[in-house]
Amino acid sequence: MIGYSLPPSEKRRIWDTAREVCKVPILELYEHGKPELLESHALFAHESHTPEDFLDAVLKILDSE
Repeated sequence: MIGYSLPPSEKRRIWDTAREVCKVPILELYEHGKPELLESHALFAHESHTPEDFLDAVLKILDSE
């Protein structure tokens, strides 16, 4: 999970590093607008407003595996 408080350049660095070593699902959280990682890079992106909202996103990822 990549949090929304990270700057876009840091999100990309984490994404690139994770992809070099594994293929686990990555969830990018963002507050408003659209995800900061390019859509072609992000496997999952979610605008979370409530804890339940976040849990739903995690369950969708787990169901897709």
